[in-house]
Amino acid sequence: MTPAKPQLFQYKQLTQLVLCVAFLLYGLWSVPLAWFEHDWNMIPGDWGDVRFNNYLLEHGYRCLRGLEDSFWDAPFMYPFANVIAFSDNLLGTMPFYAAFRFAGLDRETSLQCWILVLFILNYLSAYWVLQRWFGNLALSIAGAWVFAFGIILTGHVNHLQVFPRFMVPLVMYGTWQFFKNGKVQMFALLSIGLLYQFYCAVYLGFILFFCQLCLLFAYKIVFGRPDGFRKLRPLFFWGALSVILMLPLMLPYMEISAITGMRTFESLQSTIPRPVSYFFSHPAATTWKGILSDHSQFAFDDWWFHFQFTGALPWLGLLACVVFLFRYKKEVFAKEATALLLALIFSLAFTTQFGNFSLYHLIHAIPGFSSMRSIDRFMVVIVFSFVLVMVAGFVQVFSQIKYGKYLVFLIPLAVVVDNRIEPWELKRIYKQEARDERNAVKEVLENNYDGHSKAVAYMVTNVNMDLPSYHDKLIRDHLSIMTAAQDLGIKVVNAYSGHYPPGYMDFFDYRDEATLHAWLQANQINDADVQRIYAPVGTINQ
Repeated sequence: MTPAKPQLFQYKQLTQLVLCVAFLLYGLWSVPLAWFEHDWNMIPGDWGDVRFNNYLLEHGYRCLRGLEDSFWDAPFMYPFANVIAFSDNLLGTMPFYAAFRFAGLDRETSLQCWILVLFILNYLSAYWVLQRWFGNLALSIAGAWVFAFGIILTGHVNHLQVFPRFMVPLVMYGTWQFFKNGKVQMFALLSIGLLYQFYCAVYLGFILFFCQLCLLFAYKIVFGRPDGFRKLRPLFFWGALSVILMLPLMLPYMEISAITGMRTFESLQSTIPRPVSYFFSHPAATTWKGILSDHSQFAFDDWWFHFQFTGALPWLGLLACVVFLFRYKKEVFAKEATALLLALIFSLAFTTQFGNFSLYHLIHAIPGFSSMRSIDRFMVVIVFSFVLVMVAGFVQVFSQIKYGKYLVFLIPLAVVVDNRIEPWELKRIYKQEARDERNAVKEVLENNYDGHSKAVAYMVTNVNMDLPSYHDKLIRDHLSIMTAAQDLGIKVVNAYSGHYPPGYMDFFDYRDEATLHAWLQANQINDADVQRIYAPVGTINQ
């Protein structure tokens, strides 16, 4: 009978692999591939941030090829230096994009492949962590699906920079294990993992650090001092190493923040979620359309930042967790679940606005956090804390009921129904249209650039600010110019970014001789060094 054990083990492992991959493939088919459509002709997002993120990734790829002199001094917003630090940089995941470019794919298709890779990594990292944390196959798949493919993403489609989240589960797991067992390798994992998350997306790095602090406070309340803090020497080593490796990333941002200053709390307050936000779904969330998607539209300022509903299953899991906490107060489960639940409560309490009051002003005072402009993005990281509580609750539910070990496989199916998305309800752009606009500008530049000017300013002959959606068309124009000039290796004054230096916005809005002269004079550049090209782009001056 002894040979039966390894065979049974192999069969179990194969079953786990098949189910994990099956739900991953369905997630890819129903979310990112559905966004792309069958011919891959669509890219999620609007005409602003999605193409800007594509520009950033392409800039990194061009740096790898030796086509750019500097990563931080990208060739837009001439002559300003360090312009990449006005936004996120996507350095950590740029190699994924570059691999597809080196393979011969065009920039838009490489962006789509980059998105697919991020979805795969987000799912697999969450699945691996949940399996090690709770050891339940079905619930690990369900939790990974909520994290990677859940409807929480529908409110963030315009901001692809928040998609690289695969370090979040790994860092949270490393943090928990370090608190629990004091293993130095776990501190190394959470330190290097957090560092890499900053390189993937600076915003998400700060948010993940915030979630670690919430977990620390919750753990200390429930268990007392974490064991890991008794070994200071290795902690100092890994902490110091992370800080040193962080400096090349953060120094450019510190330089820019000294110029632009920090955002005020009042300027971002409208993006802080309200209690109602957690039950407000995007219209693309099919299961909840009309039920939770209408009640807060136009109800308050910047209401479109408030699609914070994670689906029903995380809330049901949270409710189950609370119920079992009261029932099994003295069990080991109760302590661990209490710590996870407290960490979630802390993270929500500090990032929620109650009337005109919010504890977030305390977080805003921490260096780095005041650079954020959209507090709703905290949820793309906090959702993993939701997932941990959900799985903890359902583990207890299905351990208490007859045939629970079989019925638990209904949860992944329920999660899929709970998180259905209608892609046509999301903002997307046509890939070919983006190519056509870029190529039209490239043709103008190729026919008119004199070849010796230090930069080009793409100008317009008139501006009609009364045009519908004027601002959106203006952004679209600047990005068409930036991407066309990028392909040709020409520096341009035109720019689109997350922040702008003092004195630039007049040229951004008008692109005429007066605003260009003022910008160049402020930066001590001779007017003759910049060639003016007057040509219509898109619809901005029609």
